[in-house]
Amino acid sequence: VLGTFPNHTNMLVFDFAQKAVRDFWASECYNMTQTGFVDGCFSDRSPTSDDDTSAPCDAGPVFAAGHVTVLQDLQTQLGNGVLIANHAYNLSGVNAVQIEGFKADESSILTLQQCAANGKITEAHAGYGEDGSADDHCSNGIENSLAAFLIGAGERSYYTCSRGWKIQEDPVEASWHPEYEKPLGKPKGDGAKGADGVWSRTFVSAKGETIVTFDAKTSVGEIAWASESA
Repeated sequence: VLGTFPNHTNMLVFDFAQKAVRDFWASECYNMTQTGFVDGCFSDRSPTSDDDTSAPCDAGPVFAAGHVTVLQDLQTQLGNGVLIANHAYNLSGVNAVQIEGFKADESSILTLQQCAANGKITEAHAGYGEDGSADDHCSNGIENSLAAFLIGAGERSYYTCSRGWKIQEDPVEASWHPEYEKPLGKPKGDGAKGADGVWSRTFVSAKGETIVTFDAKTSVGEIAWASESA
């Protein structure tokens, strides 16, 4: 191992500068996908691009290059299988990404649009209490962050709002929101920002048009669902 993450209870770090370590790390995921029960893997805190020089413990560019390589090699082994690389918005050769701290703000919209433009399957995770009063840990509604997501979403973008990562904190019956069951349909075009600073996008389903707006100045979103129109 290379060292530890001091702020993660001294969790050990794989030394991705070594090919043997990269092969071992990738094999753990690949072997699980051969069981017939698992079709992909999630890689936490991945590099953001092919030339990402960041690394834990100040390991330097050789480690960072190995971290990129191991993900690209694993994706090659998985073929069309999913490899979700957290934060890897611009990493080539990996087909999926997570936006871990998706917020009701313009920056998140732009990041999501960027991921969609890069052809990434994208998991947008909201719910850290940073989305404004209407989206505080998802318990008081999700309209602001969901509106931001719908403005920026691509064909293979997915949204969730949860307080954490454990079922004890977010049991399905508590974290499932009624918006998930409403008809959305297909977008008429990409989300666009008007001269007034308000983003908008329209979706069409059998129920009619759903109109989404998001005010970049106030970070407040509104969704007029087709199923609820007069």
